[in-house]
Amino acid sequence: MHCINGTLLFSKMSTFTFSTTEKNKPLLLCKGFAYIIDKTTNGKTYWKCEHTRKLKCKGRIHTNETHTVLLHENDNHNHLGNPIS
Repeated sequence: MHCINGTLLFSKMSTFTFSTTEKNKPLLLCKGFAYIIDKTTNGKTYWKCEHTRKLKCKGRIHTNETHTVLLHENDNHNHLGNPIS
């Protein structure tokens, strides 16, 4: 099942939703972790954990270019997630 515009999306891996940062940038929420866009290339969007710089976290997610399918998930976080997101 796939929906767009901030509604739950499902993939083989996890359920995820979208929100925005304080600067109105896209924010992907998955399993209690928040991700910001790192780069977009070749039909994929690469997301990095919002704590990449602050905590040197290695958590990553890749989606297709329309952000409807989760293609890759790396749960290598070095901090706890937020159970609300």
